[in-house]
Amino acid sequence: MTNLSSRSKDNATDLISLKEATKSRDEDIRQSLRDLVHSLYSLESDRLLTDSSLPLLTSGASTSSRASSYANDNFATPTGTRGEKSGL
Repeated sequence: MTNLSSRSKDNATDLISLKEATKSRDEDIRQSLRDLVHSLYSLESDRLLTDSSLPLLTSGASTSSRASSYANDNFATPTGTRGEKSGL
């Protein structure tokens, strides 16, 4: 019985560590996506400054504006709830 209790504690510790690692990984992924969107906007701005005859990528329903909207909607986290899900 003592071995079972010890294994349960070890499993609980492993699950907590895994949860923390997952949360950290998810935050890194969100930050990478934000950086990517920012870089795309910067590249587009630079391109427009060098050649104003090129069309805007973000005008209308282009892929760039949809991707940015998706990133803003799906990867922005409210303050105080970073990476946490309710009920867990």
